[in-house]
Amino acid sequence: MGIHMRCRTVWLAVVLSCLAPSVLAQSDWTLFSPTGGNFTISVPSSPTALPVERTTLNGKAVETILFRVQEGNLIYLCGWTEYNQRMNVKGELDADRDSFVKSVKGRLTGETRISQNGVAGREITAENDTAFFISRIYVAGSRAWTIVVAVPKGAADDPQSVTRFLNSLQLKAPR
Repeated sequence: MGIHMRCRTVWLAVVLSCLAPSVLAQSDWTLFSPTGGNFTISVPSSPTALPVERTTLNGKAVETILFRVQEGNLIYLCGWTEYNQRMNVKGELDADRDSFVKSVKGRLTGETRISQNGVAGREITAENDTAFFISRIYVAGSRAWTIVVAVPKGAADDPQSVTRFLNSLQLKAPR
C-alpha cells in the first residue's frame, strides 16, 4: 500500500493546495493528449505539468505523471501511473480507491464500476470538510489512469463543466 499512498499523496498536495478560488477567465475547451499518456481529454485551459514522481515497487520503477488545470473554483487533474509490471485490475482499483479517499482525508460517498473500450475502471465520489471529489480510475496492463475533479464546498456549481471533463476522456489502452 506504500506505493499507492505515495502516488495519492501527490494528488492530495495538488488538490489541497489549489482549493482557494481562482480568478482565471473562462476559455474555450481544447483536446489535451500528452505524449506517452495514451489518452485524450477535453480541458478548459492549458494544463500545467506537475513534477514527475518516481518511486519503486518490488525493485521496479514506478512513474506517476500528472497535469492540472484550475478554472474558476474547479480543479481538474489527469494523469497516469506506469508500474512496469502487469497489475491485478480489481486489486489495483480497490487500492487506488482507498488511497485516494485517505489522501484527501475524506469519506467515500459513492462507487460505480465503469469501463471504456474494454478497460475496467471505477468512478469514485468522496468529500472532506472543504471539497467534493469525483475521480475516475482505469487500469489495464501495467498502467492506471486517473482523472479527478475537485469542487470546493460553497463554490458555484458547474455540473456541465464537470460532466464535460469526465465524459471526454478517451483511452488508447496499450495492447
